[in-house]
Amino acid sequence: MGRTMTAKHASMFAPRLRGAAIRSYVVLLIAFLMLPVIVVMLASLTTTSYLTVPPKGLTLRWYAAVLQDNSYIDAIIFSLTLAMATTTPQLAPACYAALQRELARMQRDGVDAAELQPPLQGGRGGFQGFHRRLIERLSARKAAQE
Repeated sequence: MGRTMTAKHASMFAPRLRGAAIRSYVVLLIAFLMLPVIVVMLASLTTTSYLTVPPKGLTLRWYAAVLQDNSYIDAIIFSLTLAMATTTPQLAPACYAALQRELARMQRDGVDAAELQPPLQGGRGGFQGFHRRLIERLSARKAAQE
């Protein structure tokens, strides 16, 4: 005999279904956006100057042509320079924000950030000593909380 799903069971499965639906949507969206790139890349590997299915041969002549043309080289260098110029200044604030978020999470979970700073190499037992002291401190804190 078939069972009917109660509201309690339905509410348990709703987040899973929602998560699966979102993941499926994202995968399909990425596939849709990447399809033209993949087609162009496959077309660039053929020996013909147009796309044929199946390909009539494989070659890298189009890539060699790009690397021999100075205007393409200048454009590639400009693009890489622009990418570095815009990315590099953003690294410091992004790393700082990530560190602050992690420190807030550790504080919420009751972990002292000073315990997680490894000593300089060779100082007070090196990393093995640091690991041993960290385990001892966390074990002592856990025992004190119980």
